[in-house]
Amino acid sequence: ATQFYVDIEGHYKEDSIKLALEELSHYSEEVKILGVYPSKRDR
Repeated sequence: ATQFYVDIEGHYKEDSIKLALEELSHYSEEVKILGVYPSKRDR
C-alpha cells in the first residue's frame, strides 16, 4: 500500500479543511491527523 504525508496550513475544524478531509476519505482507506501545531507568526 502507498502512504503519504500532507502538511497543510489551516485547522481541521475549519469548514474548508473539513470538506477537503472528507473528500480525501472517499479515495483513501484511512486518513489520520498526526497533530495540530501552531505556525510561526511571521509566515
